[in-house]
Amino acid sequence: STQSTGEINTRTMCRWLVYLGDRQLLLSEVLLSEHSLVDMSNRRDAFTPFAEFDLMFDRKLCRKRNHATNGDGFGVGWYSAGVIRLYRCTRPAWSNTNLREVAQSIRSHTVFAHVRAASNPHSVQENNCHPFRAGQLMFMHNGSVSGIDKIERGLLQALPDHIYEQRRGTTDSEIVFLLLLDELGEDGSGAKYSPTRLHLGLRNTIVRIMKAQQAAGISLLESASSLNLAVTDGECVVATRCRTNPAQAPPTLYFHATEAPGAGLKPESANTDPPTSPQWGGSRTVKLCRDQPLSLIHI
Repeated sequence: STQSTGEINTRTMCRWLVYLGDRQLLLSEVLLSEHSLVDMSNRRDAFTPFAEFDLMFDRKLCRKRNHATNGDGFGVGWYSAGVIRLYRCTRPAWSNTNLREVAQSIRSHTVFAHVRAASNPHSVQENNCHPFRAGQLMFMHNGSVSGIDKIERGLLQALPDHIYEQRRGTTDSEIVFLLLLDELGEDGSGAKYSPTRLHLGLRNTIVRIMKAQQAAGISLLESASSLNLAVTDGECVVATRCRTNPAQAPPTLYFHATEAPGAGLKPESANTDPPTSPQWGGSRTVKLCRDQPLSLIHI
């Protein structure tokens, strides 16, 4: 978990990518191109273009967050005929030949992909690999919830049984997803959600975590959480870029929309404005819908 000594938490970050578009792309187009998620999972330099223009950019922190490979498993989620399909594995994405075979034959208009850098080697298991799913929802997280060992029990006890029983892994990320399901009132019906509802669900989930931390005596300034979250129902995507300490830059979040299929990732929204809400800390939200032909969100 995050440190409580006043120092910035420099735990290695995961990486994730989202594709949403009217055109169904091959998974290989999303996952295996230059500077793709699989490519970056095996490079030790921090590929964070334009991040230095953020007023809170810290080059040393950026390097510490991105120095290591993301080799503790991966996951890919997509929609096939309206049903969420997952392919998750504890092997590194760059050495998984089955992923390359699968990626050449599957198309989808909505793709979530995630590569892990686990803080605990004992947590490397398929149930801890993102994305997570429930009903029509897929979810991913990059970052960490500080002090999770102090607030986990209380957060889980407050969940209704039908949501708590969906827990399969041991990560703080899955707990965040369960909290989101509770905020959305997810009942397993497979209902669609408006972008506004998903946005409010993520916002209320973050606030709920911060309140639990404050009640447990965890300082949001000295032991901040990184909560870059993404959720989709297959028709829209909502993502947040959040650091609960407003004086620290959150992990990077890039957004790109284009009508040219296969165009390279361009950081049109690198979130260079400083955060303004002390309740949220450093936070921004991106909302996408399928009326945009090609949309990518990348961390």
